[in-house]
Amino acid sequence: MGRSPYSILTALLAASVYMVLGQVVTFSPSTGINYAINIPSDTASKGSGTVYFQIQAPSTFQWIGLGQGSRMEGANIFIMYAASDSNITLSPRSGLGSFEPNFNPSAKVSLLDGTGISNNVMTANVRCDSCISWSGGSMDVKSTSSSWIWAYKSGSAVDSSSVSADLTQHDDKGAVTVDLTKATGGSSSDPFVTQSNSGSSINNGNTSTSNGNGSTNGNSTGSTSGSSSSSSSTSSTYTTSGVTVADSGQSGFNRRRTAHGLIMAFVFLILFPGGALTRHLIRSPKTIPYIHAPFQLFTLAAAVAGLGLGVSLALDIGEIYAYHPVIGLTTVSALIAFQPLLGVLQHLNYRKNGTKSPSAYAHRWLGRILMVLGIINGGLGFMFSGIGTPGVPTAAVIAYGVIAGFMGIAYILTLLLSATRLKSPLNTSTPNGCLTENAAEHSLVPAERSISKDGK
Repeated sequence: MGRSPYSILTALLAASVYMVLGQVVTFSPSTGINYAINIPSDTASKGSGTVYFQIQAPSTFQWIGLGQGSRMEGANIFIMYAASDSNITLSPRSGLGSFEPNFNPSAKVSLLDGTGISNNVMTANVRCDSCISWSGGSMDVKSTSSSWIWAYKSGSAVDSSSVSADLTQHDDKGAVTVDLTKATGGSSSDPFVTQSNSGSSINNGNTSTSNGNGSTNGNSTGSTSGSSSSSSSTSSTYTTSGVTVADSGQSGFNRRRTAHGLIMAFVFLILFPGGALTRHLIRSPKTIPYIHAPFQLFTLAAAVAGLGLGVSLALDIGEIYAYHPVIGLTTVSALIAFQPLLGVLQHLNYRKNGTKSPSAYAHRWLGRILMVLGIINGGLGFMFSGIGTPGVPTAAVIAYGVIAGFMGIAYILTLLLSATRLKSPLNTSTPNGCLTENAAEHSLVPAERSISKDGK
Protein backbone atom coordinates (compact mmCIF):
# COMPACT_ATOMS: atom_id res chain seq x y z
CA MET A 1 0.00 0.00 0.00
CA GLY A 2 1.59 3.30 -1.09
CA ARG A 3 2.14 6.27 1.16
CA SER A 4 0.24 9.49 0.52
CA PRO A 5 2.08 12.55 -0.75
CA TYR A 6 1.15 14.27 2.52
CA SER A 7 2.84 11.61 4.69
CA ILE A 8 5.94 11.67 2.50
CA LEU A 9 6.09 15.46 2.72
CA THR A 10 5.67 15.29 6.50
CA ALA A 11 8.51 12.79 6.81
CA LEU A 12 10.80 14.88 4.64
CA LEU A 13 9.97 17.99 6.64
CA ALA A 14 10.66 16.20 9.92
CA ALA A 15 13.99 14.94 8.60
CA SER A 16 14.99 18.39 7.42
CA VAL A 17 14.08 19.91 10.78
CA TYR A 18 16.11 17.20 12.54
CA MET A 19 19.09 18.04 10.33
CA VAL A 20 18.85 21.75 11.11
CA LEU A 21 17.87 21.68 14.76
CA GLY A 22 20.30 20.37 17.35
CA GLN A 23 19.43 17.34 19.44
CA VAL A 24 20.87 18.04 22.89
CA VAL A 25 21.10 15.69 25.88
CA THR A 26 21.27 17.40 29.27
CA PHE A 27 21.85 16.23 32.83
CA SER A 28 22.02 17.98 36.20
CA PRO A 29 23.93 16.14 38.96
CA SER A 30 23.43 18.92 41.51
CA THR A 31 21.09 21.86 42.00
CA GLY A 32 21.97 24.65 39.55
CA ILE A 33 24.64 22.67 37.70
CA ASN A 34 23.72 21.72 34.15
CA TYR A 35 25.63 19.95 31.39
CA ALA A 36 24.52 19.62 27.77
CA ILE A 37 26.01 17.65 24.85
CA ASN A 38 25.36 17.81 21.09
CA ILE A 39 26.81 15.71 18.28
CA PRO A 40 26.19 17.39 14.88
CA SER A 41 24.75 15.16 12.17
CA ASP A 42 27.85 15.59 10.02
CA THR A 43 30.10 14.44 12.89
CA ALA A 44 27.91 11.41 13.52
CA SER A 45 27.98 10.36 9.86
CA LYS A 46 31.74 10.78 9.45
CA GLY A 47 32.76 9.53 12.91
CA SER A 48 34.95 12.59 13.35
CA GLY A 49 34.65 16.34 13.57
CA THR A 50 33.11 18.83 15.97
CA VAL A 51 31.34 18.18 19.27
CA TYR A 52 29.42 20.81 21.22
CA PHE A 53 28.84 20.93 24.95
CA GLN A 54 27.66 23.39 27.56
CA ILE A 55 28.62 23.84 31.22
CA GLN A 56 26.41 26.05 33.35
CA ALA A 57 26.35 26.75 37.10
CA PRO A 58 25.74 29.53 39.64
CA SER A 59 28.68 31.84 40.25
CA THR A 60 28.75 30.63 43.87
CA PHE A 61 30.73 27.65 42.59
CA GLN A 62 34.49 28.04 42.46
CA TRP A 63 34.86 25.73 39.49
CA ILE A 64 32.85 23.15 37.55
CA GLY A 65 34.29 20.38 35.41
CA LEU A 66 33.13 18.00 32.70
CA GLY A 67 35.26 15.18 31.36
CA GLN A 68 35.20 12.39 28.79
CA GLY A 69 36.01 9.01 30.25
CA SER A 70 34.91 6.77 33.11
CA ARG A 71 37.57 7.97 35.56
CA MET A 72 40.06 10.80 35.95
CA GLU A 73 43.07 8.89 34.64
CA GLY A 74 43.26 9.51 30.89
CA ALA A 75 40.13 11.67 30.86
CA ASN A 76 39.66 14.64 28.54
CA ILE A 77 38.62 17.29 31.07
CA PHE A 78 37.21 20.81 30.71
CA ILE A 79 36.99 23.07 33.76
CA MET A 80 35.08 26.36 33.91
CA TYR A 81 35.80 29.11 36.44
CA ALA A 82 35.36 32.86 36.70
CA ALA A 83 37.92 35.10 35.01
CA SER A 84 36.19 38.32 36.16
CA ASP A 85 32.74 39.52 37.12
CA SER A 86 31.43 38.95 33.59
CA ASN A 87 33.88 36.54 31.92
CA ILE A 88 34.77 32.89 32.42
CA THR A 89 37.83 30.78 31.72
CA LEU A 90 37.55 27.34 30.18
CA SER A 91 40.61 25.26 30.97
CA PRO A 92 41.08 22.03 28.94
CA ARG A 93 43.06 19.55 31.03
CA SER A 94 44.37 16.00 30.93
CA GLY A 95 43.37 13.64 33.73
CA LEU A 96 46.32 12.15 35.62
CA GLY A 97 44.46 9.90 38.03
CA SER A 98 44.32 10.97 41.68
CA PHE A 99 46.07 14.28 41.03
CA GLU A 100 45.07 17.74 39.85
CA PRO A 101 44.73 17.52 36.05
CA ASN A 102 47.25 19.49 34.00
CA PHE A 103 46.48 21.99 31.26
CA ASN A 104 46.22 20.27 27.89
CA PRO A 105 47.96 22.40 25.22
CA SER A 106 46.77 20.05 22.46
CA ALA A 107 43.09 20.75 23.05
CA LYS A 108 41.23 22.54 20.27
CA VAL A 109 38.26 24.32 21.77
CA SER A 110 36.39 27.56 21.09
CA LEU A 111 34.08 29.52 23.36
CA LEU A 112 30.88 30.48 21.54
CA ASP A 113 28.17 33.11 21.86
CA GLY A 114 26.28 32.87 25.13
CA THR A 115 29.46 32.32 27.12
CA GLY A 116 30.04 34.48 30.17
CA ILE A 117 28.59 35.42 33.55
CA SER A 118 25.17 37.01 33.77
CA ASN A 119 22.57 37.10 36.53
CA ASN A 120 25.04 35.25 38.79
CA VAL A 121 25.19 32.27 36.42
CA MET A 122 28.37 31.10 34.67
CA THR A 123 27.93 29.62 31.20
CA ALA A 124 30.43 28.05 28.82
CA ASN A 125 29.14 27.20 25.35
CA VAL A 126 31.94 25.17 23.82
CA ARG A 127 32.89 23.93 20.38
CA CYS A 128 35.41 21.10 20.67
CA ASP A 129 37.43 19.86 17.72
CA SER A 130 39.56 17.46 19.77
CA CYS A 131 36.85 15.53 21.63
CA ILE A 132 36.67 12.52 19.33
CA SER A 133 40.22 11.46 20.07
CA TRP A 134 42.76 12.65 22.65
CA SER A 135 45.99 11.41 24.19
CA GLY A 136 44.23 9.39 26.88
CA GLY A 137 41.41 7.87 24.87
CA SER A 138 38.69 8.34 22.28
CA MET A 139 34.91 8.61 21.96
CA ASP A 140 32.57 6.69 19.67
CA VAL A 141 30.05 9.30 18.52
CA LYS A 142 27.50 6.53 17.88
CA SER A 143 27.85 4.98 21.32
CA THR A 144 24.70 4.41 23.36
CA SER A 145 26.74 4.39 26.59
CA SER A 146 29.47 7.02 26.28
CA SER A 147 31.29 7.61 29.60
CA TRP A 148 31.48 11.10 31.10
CA ILE A 149 32.59 12.38 34.50
CA TRP A 150 31.78 15.58 36.39
CA ALA A 151 33.00 17.43 39.47
CA TYR A 152 32.57 20.77 41.19
CA LYS A 153 33.96 22.93 43.97
CA SER A 154 31.99 25.55 45.89
CA GLY A 155 33.67 28.68 47.19
CA SER A 156 35.01 32.07 46.25
CA ALA A 157 35.70 32.83 42.60
CA VAL A 158 39.05 31.87 41.08
CA ASP A 159 39.12 35.18 39.14
CA SER A 160 41.86 34.07 36.80
CA SER A 161 42.21 34.10 33.02
CA SER A 162 45.04 31.56 33.25
CA VAL A 163 44.18 28.15 31.85
CA SER A 164 46.75 26.66 34.26
CA ALA A 165 45.32 28.16 37.45
CA ASP A 166 45.89 26.03 40.55
CA LEU A 167 42.57 24.56 41.71
CA THR A 168 41.60 23.04 45.05
CA GLN A 169 40.07 19.59 45.36
CA HIS A 170 36.46 19.04 44.43
CA ASP A 171 33.54 18.93 46.87
CA ASP A 172 31.77 16.25 44.86
CA LYS A 173 32.22 14.19 41.72
CA GLY A 174 30.39 11.53 39.77
CA ALA A 175 30.00 9.73 36.48
CA VAL A 176 27.28 9.16 33.90
CA THR A 177 26.86 7.30 30.64
CA VAL A 178 25.21 9.12 27.76
CA ASP A 179 23.35 7.69 24.78
CA LEU A 180 24.96 9.86 22.11
CA THR A 181 22.40 8.80 19.52
CA LYS A 182 19.89 10.89 21.47
CA ALA A 183 22.32 13.84 21.36
CA THR A 184 22.85 13.62 17.60
CA GLY A 185 21.36 16.06 15.15
CA GLY A 186 21.59 19.55 13.75
CA SER A 187 24.05 21.60 11.77
CA SER A 188 24.08 24.74 13.93
CA SER A 189 27.43 26.36 14.65
CA ASP A 190 26.14 27.02 18.17
CA PRO A 191 23.23 24.82 19.28
CA PHE A 192 22.97 26.62 22.65
CA VAL A 193 22.96 30.31 21.76
CA THR A 194 19.23 30.96 21.40
CA GLN A 195 18.05 28.65 24.12
CA SER A 196 16.27 30.65 26.82
CA ASN A 197 18.30 29.96 29.95
CA SER A 198 18.46 32.12 33.02
CA GLY A 199 21.90 33.62 33.13
CA SER A 200 22.87 32.90 29.52
CA SER A 201 24.52 35.83 27.80
CA ILE A 202 25.11 36.82 24.21
CA ASN A 203 28.70 37.33 23.21
CA ASN A 204 29.71 40.39 21.24
CA GLY A 205 31.87 38.27 18.99
CA ASN A 206 35.09 38.73 20.93
CA THR A 207 35.56 35.03 21.56
CA SER A 208 38.90 33.32 21.99
CA THR A 209 39.82 29.87 20.76
CA SER A 210 42.35 27.40 22.05
CA ASN A 211 45.25 26.09 20.01
CA GLY A 212 47.38 25.39 23.02
CA ASN A 213 49.83 28.29 23.03
CA GLY A 214 48.01 30.31 25.67
CA SER A 215 48.12 33.59 23.75
CA THR A 216 45.24 35.76 22.54
CA ASN A 217 43.15 33.70 20.13
CA GLY A 218 45.06 30.82 21.61
CA ASN A 219 43.65 30.50 25.08
CA SER A 220 40.41 29.28 26.56
CA THR A 221 39.10 32.49 28.02
CA GLY A 222 35.85 33.77 26.59
CA SER A 223 35.35 37.52 26.69
CA THR A 224 31.68 38.44 26.72
CA SER A 225 29.72 41.63 26.62
CA GLY A 226 27.49 40.45 29.45
CA SER A 227 24.25 41.37 27.68
CA SER A 228 21.48 38.88 28.37
CA SER A 229 19.44 36.98 25.84
CA SER A 230 15.77 36.65 26.60
CA SER A 231 14.81 35.01 23.34
CA SER A 232 12.23 32.29 23.77
CA SER A 233 13.07 30.59 20.49
CA THR A 234 15.38 27.62 20.37
CA SER A 235 17.60 26.08 17.76
CA SER A 236 17.74 22.74 19.57
CA THR A 237 15.59 20.02 21.06
CA TYR A 238 16.58 19.31 24.66
CA THR A 239 16.11 15.96 26.38
CA THR A 240 17.18 14.38 29.65
CA SER A 241 16.65 10.84 28.35
CA GLY A 242 19.63 8.71 27.45
CA VAL A 243 21.59 9.59 30.60
CA THR A 244 22.37 6.85 33.13
CA VAL A 245 24.00 7.63 36.47
CA ALA A 246 27.12 5.50 36.94
CA ASP A 247 28.28 7.22 40.12
CA SER A 248 26.02 9.79 41.76
CA GLY A 249 28.96 11.30 43.65
CA GLN A 250 26.89 11.95 46.75
CA SER A 251 26.57 8.22 47.34
CA GLY A 252 30.25 7.81 46.60
CA PHE A 253 32.84 10.34 47.64
CA ASN A 254 30.74 12.46 50.00
CA ARG A 255 29.22 9.50 51.79
CA ARG A 256 32.62 7.92 52.28
CA ARG A 257 33.91 11.23 53.63
CA THR A 258 30.97 11.50 56.03
CA ALA A 259 31.44 7.90 57.20
CA HIS A 260 35.17 8.48 57.70
CA GLY A 261 34.55 11.60 59.78
CA LEU A 262 31.86 10.01 61.95
CA ILE A 263 33.86 6.83 62.62
CA MET A 264 37.09 8.61 63.52
CA ALA A 265 35.33 11.23 65.65
CA PHE A 266 33.50 8.52 67.61
CA VAL A 267 36.71 6.51 67.99
CA PHE A 268 38.91 9.30 69.33
CA LEU A 269 36.33 11.40 71.17
CA ILE A 270 34.31 8.61 72.83
CA LEU A 271 35.66 5.08 72.50
CA PHE A 272 39.38 5.45 73.20
CA PRO A 273 38.91 7.78 76.22
CA GLY A 274 36.05 5.65 77.54
CA GLY A 275 38.05 2.46 77.18
CA ALA A 276 41.03 4.01 78.92
CA LEU A 277 38.85 5.05 81.87
CA THR A 278 37.31 1.61 82.41
CA ARG A 279 40.24 0.56 84.62
CA HIS A 280 39.66 3.62 86.80
CA LEU A 281 35.89 3.32 86.98
CA ILE A 282 35.52 -0.46 87.38
CA ARG A 283 37.65 -1.76 90.27
CA SER A 284 38.07 -5.47 89.68
CA PRO A 285 40.89 -7.93 88.96
CA LYS A 286 38.98 -8.82 85.77
CA THR A 287 38.64 -5.26 84.43
CA ILE A 288 41.77 -5.16 82.32
CA PRO A 289 41.72 -8.66 80.74
CA TYR A 290 37.95 -8.87 80.27
CA ILE A 291 36.78 -5.26 79.75
CA HIS A 292 39.61 -2.81 79.05
CA ALA A 293 41.62 -4.92 76.59
CA PRO A 294 38.70 -6.26 74.47
CA PHE A 295 37.06 -2.82 74.38
CA GLN A 296 40.23 -1.10 73.18
CA LEU A 297 40.89 -3.80 70.58
CA PHE A 298 37.38 -3.26 69.20
CA THR A 299 38.04 0.49 69.13
CA LEU A 300 41.33 -0.08 67.34
CA ALA A 301 39.54 -2.16 64.70
CA ALA A 302 37.05 0.69 64.19
CA ALA A 303 39.98 3.10 63.82
CA VAL A 304 41.49 0.88 61.13
CA ALA A 305 38.16 0.85 59.26
CA GLY A 306 37.96 4.64 59.45
CA LEU A 307 41.57 4.92 58.32
CA GLY A 308 40.84 2.73 55.30
CA LEU A 309 38.07 5.08 54.22
CA GLY A 310 40.36 8.06 54.75
CA VAL A 311 43.14 6.56 52.67
CA SER A 312 40.75 5.81 49.79
CA LEU A 313 39.50 9.40 49.89
CA ALA A 314 43.03 10.81 49.93
CA LEU A 315 44.00 8.64 46.96
CA ASP A 316 40.91 9.75 45.04
CA ILE A 317 41.89 13.40 45.31
CA GLY A 318 45.66 12.90 45.09
CA GLU A 319 46.31 14.19 48.63
CA ILE A 320 47.75 11.11 50.33
CA TYR A 321 50.85 13.09 51.38
CA ALA A 322 48.90 16.04 52.79
CA TYR A 323 49.12 16.83 56.52
CA HIS A 324 45.80 15.28 57.55
CA PRO A 325 46.29 11.85 55.93
CA VAL A 326 49.92 11.68 57.07
CA ILE A 327 49.06 12.43 60.71
CA GLY A 328 46.18 9.97 60.60
CA LEU A 329 48.32 7.19 59.14
CA THR A 330 51.06 7.84 61.70
CA THR A 331 48.67 7.89 64.65
CA VAL A 332 46.72 4.74 63.81
CA SER A 333 49.88 2.86 62.75
CA ALA A 334 51.49 3.65 66.13
CA LEU A 335 48.37 2.48 67.94
CA ILE A 336 48.44 -0.81 66.03
CA ALA A 337 52.18 -1.38 66.40
CA PHE A 338 52.71 -0.50 70.07
CA GLN A 339 49.61 -0.31 72.25
CA PRO A 340 48.48 -3.97 72.22
CA LEU A 341 52.07 -5.17 72.65
CA LEU A 342 52.84 -2.83 75.54
CA GLY A 343 49.58 -3.75 77.24
CA VAL A 344 50.29 -7.48 77.00
CA LEU A 345 53.84 -7.01 78.34
CA GLN A 346 52.54 -5.11 81.38
CA HIS A 347 49.86 -7.73 82.01
CA LEU A 348 52.40 -10.56 81.89
CA ASN A 349 54.73 -8.64 84.19
CA TYR A 350 51.93 -8.07 86.69
CA ARG A 351 50.98 -11.73 86.73
CA LYS A 352 54.61 -12.66 87.37
CA ASN A 353 55.77 -9.91 89.74
CA GLY A 354 52.66 -8.04 90.81
CA THR A 355 54.37 -4.74 89.95
CA LYS A 356 54.30 -2.01 87.35
CA SER A 357 56.90 -2.33 84.59
CA PRO A 358 58.32 0.30 82.19
CA SER A 359 55.92 -1.02 79.54
CA ALA A 360 53.03 0.15 81.76
CA TYR A 361 54.31 3.75 81.67
CA ALA A 362 54.90 3.51 77.92
CA HIS A 363 51.46 2.01 77.31
CA ARG A 364 49.71 4.66 79.38
CA TRP A 365 51.48 7.77 78.10
CA LEU A 366 51.83 6.72 74.47
CA GLY A 367 48.12 5.96 74.45
CA ARG A 368 47.30 9.39 75.85
CA ILE A 369 49.58 11.17 73.39
CA LEU A 370 48.15 9.30 70.37
CA MET A 371 44.61 9.88 71.61
CA VAL A 372 45.17 13.65 71.82
CA LEU A 373 46.93 13.63 68.44
CA GLY A 374 43.96 11.84 66.90
CA ILE A 375 41.54 14.42 68.33
CA ILE A 376 43.66 17.29 67.01
CA ASN A 377 43.88 15.62 63.60
CA GLY A 378 40.10 15.41 63.55
CA GLY A 379 39.97 19.19 63.76
CA LEU A 380 42.59 19.43 61.05
CA GLY A 381 40.44 17.11 58.95
CA PHE A 382 37.60 19.64 59.00
CA MET A 383 40.03 22.32 57.80
CA PHE A 384 41.42 19.97 55.16
CA SER A 385 37.95 19.28 53.74
CA GLY A 386 36.87 22.93 53.91
CA ILE A 387 34.66 24.09 56.76
CA GLY A 388 31.29 25.25 55.50
CA THR A 389 31.48 23.36 52.21
CA PRO A 390 28.91 20.66 51.29
CA GLY A 391 29.40 17.70 53.61
CA VAL A 392 31.37 19.74 56.17
CA PRO A 393 28.79 21.93 57.96
CA THR A 394 30.02 24.48 60.48
CA ALA A 395 27.64 23.02 63.07
CA ALA A 396 29.52 19.70 62.91
CA VAL A 397 32.81 21.46 63.64
CA ILE A 398 31.28 23.24 66.66
CA ALA A 399 29.80 19.98 67.96
CA TYR A 400 33.17 18.26 67.57
CA GLY A 401 34.89 20.97 69.61
CA VAL A 402 32.24 20.89 72.37
CA ILE A 403 32.41 17.09 72.72
CA ALA A 404 36.21 17.16 72.70
CA GLY A 405 36.25 19.75 75.47
CA PHE A 406 33.68 17.88 77.57
CA MET A 407 35.52 14.55 77.22
CA GLY A 408 38.84 16.19 78.03
CA ILE A 409 37.50 17.65 81.28
CA ALA A 410 35.75 14.37 82.22
CA TYR A 411 38.93 12.40 81.52
CA ILE A 412 41.15 14.64 83.66
CA LEU A 413 38.66 14.74 86.56
CA THR A 414 38.36 10.96 86.53
CA LEU A 415 42.14 10.56 86.68
CA LEU A 416 42.38 13.02 89.58
CA LEU A 417 39.66 11.27 91.57
CA SER A 418 41.23 7.90 90.85
CA ALA A 419 44.62 9.11 92.03
CA THR A 420 43.09 10.43 95.25
CA ARG A 421 41.45 7.09 95.98
CA LEU A 422 44.66 5.19 95.34
CA LYS A 423 46.70 7.19 97.84
CA SER A 424 45.35 5.00 100.62
CA PRO A 425 46.75 1.44 100.76
CA LEU A 426 43.34 0.30 101.99
CA ASN A 427 41.85 1.25 98.63
CA THR A 428 44.36 -0.72 96.58
CA SER A 429 43.54 -4.21 97.73
CA THR A 430 40.97 -6.84 97.01
CA PRO A 431 38.88 -8.37 99.81
CA ASN A 432 41.68 -10.85 100.54
CA GLY A 433 44.25 -8.08 100.77
CA CYS A 434 45.97 -8.53 97.36
CA LEU A 435 46.48 -5.72 94.91
CA THR A 436 44.32 -5.71 91.81
CA GLU A 437 46.08 -5.17 88.51
CA ASN A 438 44.53 -1.71 88.35
CA ALA A 439 45.91 -0.86 91.76
CA ALA A 440 49.29 -2.40 91.07
CA GLU A 441 49.66 -0.19 88.03
CA HIS A 442 48.95 2.96 90.02
CA SER A 443 49.82 2.21 93.65
CA LEU A 444 52.80 3.85 95.28
CA VAL A 445 52.86 1.01 97.82
CA PRO A 446 55.87 -1.30 97.33
CA ALA A 447 55.08 -4.71 95.92
CA GLU A 448 56.38 -6.50 99.03
CA ARG A 449 53.57 -4.92 101.08
CA SER A 450 50.92 -6.35 98.75
CA ILE A 451 50.50 -9.63 100.60
CA SER A 452 47.53 -11.44 101.97
CA LYS A 453 46.57 -11.07 105.61
CA ASP A 454 47.96 -14.50 106.48
CA GLY A 455 51.43 -13.35 105.41
CA LYS A 456 51.74 -15.57 102.36
